[in-house]
Amino acid sequence: MNDLQSSLLLIGGIAIVATLGFNFFQDKRAKKQGSLQHDHSDLDPLLHGDVRLEPTGQFNEQVQQAYQQNLGNRILDQELDNEVMEKIFGFVYLSLEQPVSVTRLSAELNSLNKAGKKNVYIYATLANEEDNGWVPIGSEQTVSNLRFALPLTNRKGSLTAIEYSEFLNKVQPLADALGSHLEFPDMNELLAKADRLDKLAANLDALFGLHCVLPVSAELTSLENDLSSKGWYPDGRHWTKGSADSQLATVVIHEAPGKRVLSFNIDLPNCADPIGTLHAIAELGNEFATKYEGTLMDDAGRPLTANAFITIQNQMIDRSQALKEAGFMPGNMAAKIIFS
Repeated sequence: MNDLQSSLLLIGGIAIVATLGFNFFQDKRAKKQGSLQHDHSDLDPLLHGDVRLEPTGQFNEQVQQAYQQNLGNRILDQELDNEVMEKIFGFVYLSLEQPVSVTRLSAELNSLNKAGKKNVYIYATLANEEDNGWVPIGSEQTVSNLRFALPLTNRKGSLTAIEYSEFLNKVQPLADALGSHLEFPDMNELLAKADRLDKLAANLDALFGLHCVLPVSAELTSLENDLSSKGWYPDGRHWTKGSADSQLATVVIHEAPGKRVLSFNIDLPNCADPIGTLHAIAELGNEFATKYEGTLMDDAGRPLTANAFITIQNQMIDRSQALKEAGFMPGNMAAKIIFS
């Protein structure tokens, strides 16, 4: 068996293992979503609703009180520092023989902005600059060195041997054309690092939800108008709160037998203000429940009491703190990369 045959068999074996691993990962990651919610219940928030909690002003008062008590625990954004970058990226370096214009390399660099299902972030050191630090690449720059940052994991899975190999195969011709030196980490070490980060991210991931179960008499147009008036905008079949770059929460309106349901979700790692967003959703859900004579429920299908809400809030604070300690401040660049 020659070297080419051996290589093809190896790549084929890796592809099969990668496919099986990806399917397993997706199932495992899905089960971890929302793992911080209340104890499991077989009640379905879309179907359950025989017992209705009357919305009251007292609920909003208790929610506001809890919010004020936990202002010091709210998570603020932070810059992406070098220590975090070393944790979440694998770096491929291209040392240029002489400075070159980014404009000249635009076609080649555009082909290097992906490594499989990962977005590649390109940095450079600038020619004729006293500060020779790495900066995000820009079209008008003249650069001395290039650095390609490959995310080690995201919600589609950790960096694979195929993704890494294909990227190196794409960048090598650029290095050859420029007569430049290509430096890259050992594959086995990099994939092991990616696997460790992927497991950490899976344990930190969380999706929090509240559900407003309304009678079917609550007209869709009226609900959409109410959402729009509160600053939500349609995004496909979802409605989104926040900007396109910083989505705080989403809601989808759907139907169950005899009911119309608004399911609010907070993607915790990607939400820059998870606690404030939780409170805004609770207040809005309570307004809907009051206006349309419905019920605000948790993910387990139970009417949301003030005490239950405070429990959810505390769980969210704990998970936010865990993300922060791991270097993935909710809503910052690192979190958005790892939990994309």
